[in-house]
Amino acid sequence: MNDSVEKVVLILLPVLVGGLVAIAPTLLVERVRHRTTIQTRWDTVLQVACGEFAATAHRLLRLSARIAAEDTSDELRTTLIGEIYDEHARLRTLMEQIWLVSGSDLQKASRMVVKHAAAVREFAISGTDPNSEQFSSSPAERFSDGIARFFRSARAELRVREPDDLAPRDPPRGGY
Repeated sequence: MNDSVEKVVLILLPVLVGGLVAIAPTLLVERVRHRTTIQTRWDTVLQVACGEFAATAHRLLRLSARIAAEDTSDELRTTLIGEIYDEHARLRTLMEQIWLVSGSDLQKASRMVVKHAAAVREFAISGTDPNSEQFSSSPAERFSDGIARFFRSARAELRVREPDDLAPRDPPRGGY
């Protein structure tokens, strides 16, 4: 009886060890695959949110420039101001989406864009900079710096090669 138990153990032990050895890499591969799938899913969400955020921020900037540059009728001015406030609300909503799926650097960068966009908005509407005591540069300059930081942070988070390598927003005379 003892001999038969030993034979069974000697036969089953390598089978069990072999099974464990075979399943361990499979479990590890599945875990890595799952992580990659989740990361890719969040990368897509983040990329879309960042693109919409940047487009909305630039639309707010263009609308603000129209108010400041044009001699507009009261009706058009009221319409433009309403659109600016709508864009700023959308910007804040997109910032919240970004905060859900990003790291702290991108969160901070998006928050500063929202802050500087509000200053651009107020400067265009009233001619006063609500943050003039806090910053020495103009709202538009701060916005430009903020959006550049946002792009660098977003590119780093999305693992773009050379995330700091951004072309100037306005091409130099003669082109790039």
